[in-house]
Amino acid sequence: MVIRDGIVAGSMNPLIDPEHAATALWAMMNGLLSLSWSTDKLDIKEKDFDKLLETALMIIGNGLKNPLPQHIPKLTSPMPTYRKVKL
Repeated sequence: MVIRDGIVAGSMNPLIDPEHAATALWAMMNGLLSLSWSTDKLDIKEKDFDKLLETALMIIGNGLKNPLPQHIPKLTSPMPTYRKVKL
């Protein structure tokens, strides 16, 4: 409901399906909670979990766009490529 209202109001991206967005947000937060309860090898420390949560909330609020001024030079080296290996 909130996402749909934001789209109608013009404050949220109209290209995003509200139901899919709600499910994706729920899944991200559910995954973070699952990590905090996990007893396996990941063993997320409390300070690390707080940083993960802060990062997730920042992505929810701002997406992955660059908040820095546009005059900062972009990386010149391309992303590494990996060759496929048959298993």
